[in-house]
Amino acid sequence: MSQTSLSSLIWSVADLLRGDYKPHEYGRVILPFTVLRRLDCVLAPTKTAVLAELAAKEVLGINPQPFVERITGVPFANTSALDLRTLICRHSRTQLLCAHSDLAVLRPSAKCPSRAGD
Repeated sequence: MSQTSLSSLIWSVADLLRGDYKPHEYGRVILPFTVLRRLDCVLAPTKTAVLAELAAKEVLGINPQPFVERITGVPFANTSALDLRTLICRHSRTQLLCAHSDLAVLRPSAKCPSRAGD
């Protein structure tokens, strides 16, 4: 797929997800989450094996990174028990933003009780 085709595809996805976000916010919110979701999908088939390998290598005190990269076949891995699907299922958007204050920049209008002074 060419870069132009990929860009068109991503923008068409953004157009489908209009909802809460204005078009000028797509570049800061929807497009990064589209990329994160794609990475999440790429890593999904190896998730269980990665978590098992991570646990085994940590018990031995060995750096697990090269082992999990071998499992995923790409130079990165999600070593968290969470993925985007479980985050969405477990948390409302406001709770997610509060739990991960670095994500609060996505929707600064979201008021989090723990961040009331911000």
